[in-house]
Amino acid sequence: MITNLFIVAMGGAIGTALRFLINAATVQLKIFNIAAGTLLVNLSGSYFIGVLFAFLLKNPNFTSLKFFFATGLLGGFTTFSAFSLENMQLIKDGDMKNALLNILTQNILGILLAYFGYLTGKGLQ
Repeated sequence: MITNLFIVAMGGAIGTALRFLINAATVQLKIFNIAAGTLLVNLSGSYFIGVLFAFLLKNPNFTSLKFFFATGLLGGFTTFSAFSLENMQLIKDGDMKNALLNILTQNILGILLAYFGYLTGKGLQ
């Protein structure tokens, strides 16, 4: 249990640091008044969780990889709380069009990218 906790914590620290760096690098960049950093980390995280899922289906004994990458790194990297806050701010500002666009874009593309990541991961084996 302690070993798995350590593995998750290490992955989470790396994922969180990567998210911070991407958000810092894209702080001024907006796509349809949507924070580009959050969009980028959520969509790329969706893709990579699909790749990892495909790999783990073929290699179920890699529990440490699941803890490190899925729970830790990708859990720390993607950010539903920032996504929620940014949408709340858009709604508060009366920008319902961009709030809806952000919600639909990140959810639909996130699911599609998770699926494409899964297909990629399947093809790598």
